[in-house]
Amino acid sequence: MNVSRIEGWLKILNRQIEKVKTVFTNNNKNFFFNEHEIHSYLYHLCAQKKIFKLKNGLNCIHAEYPTPFKCNMGNRHQDMKIESDDSNFRRGHIDIVLLNPHFIEWIFKESTLYEPIDYIRGIAEDKFSIYISEMRNKYERFYKEKKEPVILSAIEFKFFRTHGGLSNPINLIVRDLKKLDGMKEIKINELKSIPFSKERRSIVFINQNAQLLIEGIKNDKEIQFMKGLLEIIQF
Repeated sequence: MNVSRIEGWLKILNRQIEKVKTVFTNNNKNFFFNEHEIHSYLYHLCAQKKIFKLKNGLNCIHAEYPTPFKCNMGNRHQDMKIESDDSNFRRGHIDIVLLNPHFIEWIFKESTLYEPIDYIRGIAEDKFSIYISEMRNKYERFYKEKKEPVILSAIEFKFFRTHGGLSNPINLIVRDLKKLDGMKEIKINELKSIPFSKERRSIVFINQNAQLLIEGIKNDKEIQFMKGLLEIIQF
């Protein structure tokens, strides 16, 4: 594993995240209208950094990246859970990911069933239950050779402007945390999993009109169990 290069990419990404936090806390409370604007702003900052642009012309920062599993996102009375490959459920999406540039370089040198870009995007023109098996094989080979995960950072955002802006906000945060927990490893088969994401972060932005949510977040047992992934940014 090339630790220094990986830590360098993560350091640059985290600097851009700090800039987003500063913009949120130092500007008018209505600077951002919704969470999509927040992760779009982060994407914009990262897209300007040459370090995230590879020699082959590809970019390693991406938005709305599909999970390598299908999941039942549940509702306010039901938890999110990972479902089987052949289920009727759909895949989830991660707001922002930093793909491992080493994986992107590696997959273009491999003999592959699908186009190399399909393995990077996590999507192929085939049924999920068919192509995901091939992709897992390649992810496993990459990990065996490099001892590195495919994704360096997976980030989810939530933005609460008011107490009543979203129904059951605690449950929405729990869903994100469980989705990120599922990104930690990818299941190769019933007996084996390998690391898939090096870092995972849930960043919750809370406007001054939604401060009462903070106490609820701190007291929720499921959130406390996964609080190592959670960061709260208050206006």
